[in-house]
Amino acid sequence: MKLNLSKNTYWKTDMCKNNSIRALFKAPSSYEKKIIYIIKKYDLPFKFTGDKTFIKVIFKNKTKRFCPDFTGIKNVKLLIEVYNSFNKMLIYHTSKNYENTRSKYLKIKKYKVLYLNEKDITPNDWELRCLNKIRAYVIRNEIK
Repeated sequence: MKLNLSKNTYWKTDMCKNNSIRALFKAPSSYEKKIIYIIKKYDLPFKFTGDKTFIKVIFKNKTKRFCPDFTGIKNVKLLIEVYNSFNKMLIYHTSKNYENTRSKYLKIKKYKVLYLNEKDITPNDWELRCLNKIRAYVIRNEIK
């Protein structure tokens, strides 16, 4: 069904609210499934935690919770976030703005984040591209 509504009125529709709620409980996403495949195939030191099994509160006085998609097995301070730029642009206006805003809070607590989006995951060479990024991230942060 195609809606001819402006962005402001679309968010108020029941269809949008239901889709948003459904999306919150759907884990893993298609992008996350691809990264899970790479992690298992190449035995990389990460596990999927996007199903809300790893939730941290960053600041006690401010409620800043985060649930990373993947956490390191040996070093929990290493995270991988997988996202779709379009969804983040609706709130943060650019994907870089999303990454900077999120990283600002995580760096204070010494978390290191690798961000992967559809530009990394959808091309024909996605597996090699993501594998190289994850391996470089692991080597740079010295876990083996």
